[in-house]
Amino acid sequence: MAQRLGAAPGVTPASDGRTLCDLGDRYYEERGVAQDDVRARDCRHKAAAASNARAMWAFGRLYAEGQGVARSHRKAREWYQKAAAANRIVGAAATE
Repeated sequence: MAQRLGAAPGVTPASDGRTLCDLGDRYYEERGVAQDDVRARDCRHKAAAASNARAMWAFGRLYAEGQGVARSHRKAREWYQKAAAANRIVGAAATE
């Protein structure tokens, strides 16, 4: 029986983004689940929408490799740039 993801008490948008990104990685790399490019894409996209920089980078990689999406170096570059910008924001907030 598949486990359903949902918001749990104490789950912040950032930690939910990490969870979704980790799940996307598992689908992409076939770790404990059947390899599924579409589910990997969906999980990573949701995590990226939750401002998870690692998910933004991973989503860019899907475009660069054409995994679950049409290959597009332009879209890959856009997601890599979003990830870099998000990392700068996270880094700046950590030093305040």
